[in-house]
Amino acid sequence: MRYIGFDLGDGESTVTQISSLSKDIEPIILPIDEKASFISAVALEENEILIGEQAISSGNKNSLRVRFKSKFSEKDITTFSRGVANKIKDFTSGEEVQITVGCPAGWNLEKRKVYQELLKNSGLPNVRVISESRAAFLYAREAKNIRVNPELLKESVLVIDIGSSTLDFAYIVNGKETGIGVFGNNNLGSGIIDEYLLQEAIKNNIHKNKIEEIFEESYGWRCYAQLMARKVKEKYFSNEELYKDSFYEESLSLYYDGVQNLTIKASPEIIRNIINKPIPELDGKSFMEGLQYSLYEAAKVTKDAPPKLLILTGGASRIRFFKEQCKFSFPNSIIVNSEEPEFSIGKGLAYSGIIDERLREFRKEVKEFINSGVIEKNVKIEINDLIYSIVEKLTDYVINNAVLPNISLWKKGKIDTIQDMNEILSNQIKSTLSPEQIKLLLEDIIIKWSFKLCHNLQSSIDDICNKYLIPKEEMRLVSIDTNTNFNNLSFSIKNLQGENIINGIVSLIVGVLIGSICGGSGTALIATGPLGFIGGALLGIIITSIGFNKSKNLFMTKSIPILARKLVRKDMLLSEKNKEKLANSIAQELQNTDNNFIENLSKNISNELNLKLEKLAQDVEILIF
Repeated sequence: MRYIGFDLGDGESTVTQISSLSKDIEPIILPIDEKASFISAVALEENEILIGEQAISSGNKNSLRVRFKSKFSEKDITTFSRGVANKIKDFTSGEEVQITVGCPAGWNLEKRKVYQELLKNSGLPNVRVISESRAAFLYAREAKNIRVNPELLKESVLVIDIGSSTLDFAYIVNGKETGIGVFGNNNLGSGIIDEYLLQEAIKNNIHKNKIEEIFEESYGWRCYAQLMARKVKEKYFSNEELYKDSFYEESLSLYYDGVQNLTIKASPEIIRNIINKPIPELDGKSFMEGLQYSLYEAAKVTKDAPPKLLILTGGASRIRFFKEQCKFSFPNSIIVNSEEPEFSIGKGLAYSGIIDERLREFRKEVKEFINSGVIEKNVKIEINDLIYSIVEKLTDYVINNAVLPNISLWKKGKIDTIQDMNEILSNQIKSTLSPEQIKLLLEDIIIKWSFKLCHNLQSSIDDICNKYLIPKEEMRLVSIDTNTNFNNLSFSIKNLQGENIINGIVSLIVGVLIGSICGGSGTALIATGPLGFIGGALLGIIITSIGFNKSKNLFMTKSIPILARKLVRKDMLLSEKNKEKLANSIAQELQNTDNNFIENLSKNISNELNLKLEKLAQDVEILIF
């Protein structure tokens, strides 16, 4: 599969490609008519479509068309794209291709759909449309020739793309697009300077009226003059220092109803006047005011996390006053220019093709992993360790907070019979073992168990990441050192980077625990459940201590003398044997198939992890549409 990026610009266009076999190789430029970057111009010559320089030099001037993207001339977009599609066929030799074309960030979904349909109708195969700002960010992230610390790209980044017709912004925080997303000015582009250089030249020409008449009758000749104005602008801004006390000019001849000559000139004074005069297309603002306002708006919407990095793309990003205004609006940001900004969008589009295809395959495999049942299998393997820890904690809590205090009262005669004490004990446990208390008791245990479970699953997830060249840190269930010793681990849920998944597991385990063994209110666990064992255990201890061999039921209601009660020692009740009996009683209740505790718990934990994995897989992609 070849992934082709087609940067159809309003002024210039570029075609790039990268192969599915490429890993560390950058997209390469596909030269169109031996030009790495070619003029977005189209003309016809005896029904043959000519594009770029050929359209200018060999095409019928009356059919010449330029700047058709900003005007959204559907016919011209389709014709130009068909000419490009014919050129691309020369490179692909019938291979399977996917073509990604960029569009301004400010275009809405409906306009993008229309644009994609035009491109499809032109003969471009397997074509899709993404924002040029997204392509710029991907290029900055992937390209080897942009010297940016990779860690900076994980911070707040603002991509500013200035082209011939638009000024686009993409705001990315932590490597992902924010809710602010992409925004821009669909009318503010350096092509405005071309247009007003041409108007200035017409105004100063002695045959002004004749030239205006030619342009009125022949849009093609006007397009030809616009291309010359663009050339003058680019030459001037490519070396402003050289022309600071002089000017650059180009002359052209208009062969229409005779010959008219036109000279287009750029100088510091002319440029200064153009960028500071009111422009109708910008609602009466000057070019400079429009630029300053757009940058001000960008600074305003990013104020909560100001960009640490500004990436400037587009051929016009070389213009000095543009860079100066960016620095003024974002004084604390590091500003980075691509070495070849005119190719950054095209290469980013090619990157997008291969990256997005990889992401689709990646998400597909993650889904297969989720559906395989591996997660639930791991949960069921580990669940007994969790139950043992829960039982141990509940046993200690019940003995220390309910049993011992009441036995002390019974020994002092403040509770009459063992049956009375059992009823008091049941009520006390009911009131103290609340859902909130259960969570408080078990939270640390569940966190530790959850981390271990996630750690066991992570290696399989990492293998999938490695297969599709996805950064493993993007798919961490929780952030934890892989060398962590889980036997010596202490956690606070408030300090975990993976708080959402861990907090979710804590909540659902506590919920299932309460629902299954406490009947939702703490009653089933008490006298009728495993904690009813306490009364029986106490009874056995007393019988053994004082040698009472009559009916146990009679003994439960008998008021035992105080002296006899003193024979019951604390260490008898807290012996390992009795604690183990109590723990086994609770464990049996938890593992009882009738209450489906393990089954429900396993399914709930598995579902929580499944949802987490699905979301992580979706979030891996930078969602800039």
